[in-house]
Amino acid sequence: MKRILISIFVIIFTNSIINSQNNEPKILVMGVPQYLFMNGIRIDVDYCYKNKSWIVFSPQYYNYNSSLGNDAFGLSDEYETLSGAGLYISLKRMMSKYSSKGLYIAGGAGYNYFDVFTKNKRVWEEFEPGRYAPVYKDYTVSINKIGINALLGTQFSIFNVVYFDLYIGFGMRYAFRKIPENSFTFFNTSNSDYGYRGTLFVSGFRVGLPIGY
Repeated sequence: MKRILISIFVIIFTNSIINSQNNEPKILVMGVPQYLFMNGIRIDVDYCYKNKSWIVFSPQYYNYNSSLGNDAFGLSDEYETLSGAGLYISLKRMMSKYSSKGLYIAGGAGYNYFDVFTKNKRVWEEFEPGRYAPVYKDYTVSINKIGINALLGTQFSIFNVVYFDLYIGFGMRYAFRKIPENSFTFFNTSNSDYGYRGTLFVSGFRVGLPIGY
């Protein structure tokens, strides 16, 4: 009997502190911690423009400075410094049938720009007609990247103070890379690279605070 009472108390207490989207805030300011692993910062601003419908602005900023050793072959996608920025805009809609669970669908598109400075990378230069030899240079790769996402997620709050958001989905990316002729540093070795082209699985979490109800 004691165990049953404890279980009932835990269920009631949990339901009392974890709230779904029945009482939606007007604005959410959400951080996306996993971007720190990509040398970036992303802060989302979710604006509820009508009942259960949101527009999400996702500005991003990237910066990294390194002191790499000499790349003997000049072929790796390692880099010395990185700077960049971007903005994604998404529409998010709470699913009416499951709104009490905080489930939503979302879709959006965005753009990123990166300047990636590399050192000692191999470039093939023509030293006489039809004959090439490798030389090693320092140069900057400029990347313009566009993308789209389609997501399924759930957001909930604790005491209506701290909001959490978990999401999964799919996306597509296409990067326009400006590199020296006859060089082969594309920053496209995985779907998390700055110059990636192709489809990818998207997942992550957000945490933040509400502003107004």
